[in-house]
Amino acid sequence: MSRRQVQGLLAAVLLLGPVPGRSLQARVGLEYDDNPFGASAGVSNGRRASWINRVYLTSSAPLFEAPWGWLQLRHQWGLKHFWRSEEKTQAWSEVMAAHLELEGGWPLFQRMVLLWNGEVKFKEVERISREKGYLQGALGATVKGRLGKGFTGRGHYQRVSEYAWERDLADVDMQAVGAELGYSRTRRLQAHLGVNWRWLGYGRPVLELGPDGKVRVGAGEQADRLREIVARAQFFEGMLVEVTYAWVDNHSNSLGYGFRAHRLQGLLSRPIAFGVDGQFFFNIQRRRYRETLIQALPVSGTEQDEYAHTLLFLELSRQLTERYGLAWQYHYLRNGSRYEGFYRKNTYGLSLNVSL
Repeated sequence: MSRRQVQGLLAAVLLLGPVPGRSLQARVGLEYDDNPFGASAGVSNGRRASWINRVYLTSSAPLFEAPWGWLQLRHQWGLKHFWRSEEKTQAWSEVMAAHLELEGGWPLFQRMVLLWNGEVKFKEVERISREKGYLQGALGATVKGRLGKGFTGRGHYQRVSEYAWERDLADVDMQAVGAELGYSRTRRLQAHLGVNWRWLGYGRPVLELGPDGKVRVGAGEQADRLREIVARAQFFEGMLVEVTYAWVDNHSNSLGYGFRAHRLQGLLSRPIAFGVDGQFFFNIQRRRYRETLIQALPVSGTEQDEYAHTLLFLELSRQLTERYGLAWQYHYLRNGSRYEGFYRKNTYGLSLNVSL
């Protein structure tokens, strides 16, 4: 049985199977993407626009709920179908993903609760550069508690393993621990300060600088150690405003992957007029690498630092009836490649949201 058949069977069983109390949401949309295949900036003949059909299904169901604990199952399935025209021939590309998550919680003491989750995610890609397929599994546990006088505390652990379908991508294994302190005297104003540590192992050899000054493949596999300090503030007074700042420090045993970064994120959400709600989100990141390289790293183009360097998202939505809603979205993305491989893209979308 192929991966695509496995995903289709998983989606059918989880979404259509009879589970008491199940809720189902569907989103069907049409998008216009001016650079879906990630053509580099300045490359005029490599940039092609595309129309995209999107279908998302989200299903969730409580398995049990009691004073001593609760358990819930959630499943998401999505399909993106790309259409484009090139020299009078029609070519298509497709992305399909399925995400299954099981989460639960148990009260430990009067002011403390233990939350845990386990998840599996598939992603299958056909003929789309800049998007790669993988199989991912994750386990996590979080302890949350009220410390009194408006203070809250949180500690968490997470383990994630990712297996890439494509040979030119590395498998990734990550472990993360973190802690966060929150303060809120009213529901309108909240502040949080946290620290996270991540240990990442990559299934690829390390890179080193040879005697001739050129980058070469060394012995052993790449391993990174990342630490992050995060400050977040949330304010609500007729609108929701949330701002997050993070300082990131990444140490790597592989040449070219050690960096420090500043990341700024913001969220603004509020009603506008005539039943229309607006939401705006942005992410900006600035990295400073420890090594100055005069040549590109000997890795595939999909691994040349394609993190979301700049991301803007705008959505306007309106609930038409109890079950139907309409939404318009705009995305802007610029990746953060250190070399000539950076690209920009704009996406416009219109979607119909249905609650079943």
